Amino acid sequence: MATLELFGCSIWIGNGQVDYIDPDFASLGDSFYPKEDLLQISFPTTLLLDVGWYPEGNPQGAFGVVAIHNFDWVDPVFKMRAKDVPTMLEAISQAVVHITHLQLAQEQTEEQRSVTSRTSSTVDDQSSLRC
Repeated sequence: MATLELFGCSIWIGNGQVDYIDPDFASLGDSFYPKEDLLQISFPTTLLLDVGWYPEGNPQGAFGVVAIHNFDWVDPVFKMRAKDVPTMLEAISQAVVHITHLQLAQEQTEEQRSVTSRTSSTVDDQSSLRC
């Protein structure tokens, strides 16, 4: 199980893999430009977590944190907006929990509901944001 280190915080991302992180986003330094493509994490079973700034380039915009399944951008399985970094980090953490529960539900269906409640409590215990 992996973690993502971002803005001095550690975010549990379960079995996710960071596919892309904008180098300026990682530091929010002076060169940071608010754009749509900031962070993307892929998960098995065609789940994807995406973080961007919307509308791109608009300082009055907000971070958008979405999770999608089967590349369906029209109907995300999780969606949250955040005006500041702490709220955005919490949204990422919540999205990962949601994705993990979706994965467990898929496994239960595929394995005739053989995943135990112990697995679910492990997800809840490990999914916190630590700053």
